[in-house]
Amino acid sequence: MNNPFGQTGLAVAVISLAVSAGLGALAAGAPTGAGTALNARSTEPGMVYLNRGISLAQQARYSLSRRYMQDAARLGNVSAMDKLAADYAEGEGVLISLRKSITWTRKAAAAGGTSAMLKLGKFYEGGCGVERNFKTAAGWYAHAAALGSVDALRRLALLWKSKRFALAVKQGALPWVRKEAEAGKGPAMVAAGWLRQHGCMEPVDYHRAMVWYRKAASAGDGNAMIRIGWLYREGWGVKKNAKVAISWFHRAAATGSPIAEAYMGQLYMMAVFAARNSEQSNAWLLQPLLNHDPTISAGSNYKNAKLWLRRAAEQGNGQAMASIAMIDQLGGIVGKKKDLAGATRWLVRAALAGYPSAVPTLAQLLRVSPVPVK
Repeated sequence: MNNPFGQTGLAVAVISLAVSAGLGALAAGAPTGAGTALNARSTEPGMVYLNRGISLAQQARYSLSRRYMQDAARLGNVSAMDKLAADYAEGEGVLISLRKSITWTRKAAAAGGTSAMLKLGKFYEGGCGVERNFKTAAGWYAHAAALGSVDALRRLALLWKSKRFALAVKQGALPWVRKEAEAGKGPAMVAAGWLRQHGCMEPVDYHRAMVWYRKAASAGDGNAMIRIGWLYREGWGVKKNAKVAISWFHRAAATGSPIAEAYMGQLYMMAVFAARNSEQSNAWLLQPLLNHDPTISAGSNYKNAKLWLRRAAEQGNGQAMASIAMIDQLGGIVGKKKDLAGATRWLVRAALAGYPSAVPTLAQLLRVSPVPVK
């Protein structure tokens, strides 16, 4: 068996680590905050208590770990609140208690945690531990969307497509998004544009979407810039223009947006594959990419792809981590030697960052079943 670690037992242990960190629950759609806690920003209050709590949990000293997590939560650490909510949802060192999980999720949402807002929306949408209420669900999704959660926007769109709940969504979400957008908040303006672009709660209007995106872009929002790029790339409401699209993608990435950086890395990966397949469907987009940056050549696309992807990965972007793993795994296809050990490490990082497809990909690479060892 081609195993970069040389031992099947260690490979299974790697998969087990990913699953035990909360990815099993994530894949099943259960509430989880493990990834959030593991990737908490160092600027959050109570980081010392949080890190100590995580360390103790890894040693299975759950009771003491929970005390440190509670101390961090009392200091306002959202990641600690998320972790406590996840522990009670998954039974990590405690008896499973949906009531306590929801209580900690509420506290995290009240403290500004977007992932907690998203979870509360799901609780109310599904009637899980609370009385089902689509208006309340839409309200929590809107709060998260106004803070930049793409997942929350998608949940709003799904609710809106169900005609039965359209009025509740409109009453619970649209006023909040409008209010935040009109106040000049970048993520809210992006959300308002996205809703217009996709016809959620209001008719499709690419012109109005572009207006909101440009306002957010003027305020320096990288996510708005990449959406403008997509409108030009696809020709939605504007004339299709690859050169203008690439220009906006570069501007977005320059703001430090991990989504934009990951996308730039994927564009350069496309350039690698297009160089080997001139009939590749996205080839029309790639020449403007090369023209936009005169310092690169067709042979340096691999290097540029990794450069952008690493920038996004350093900010916790799981998709970028998985893309780096794919480059390492493909090896010769991109003109480099295969690095299966490197691919495995990046997939583990992506899994721990909460990227759901990383675990099955990791299992496939190591040729083991992603089931934790008892």
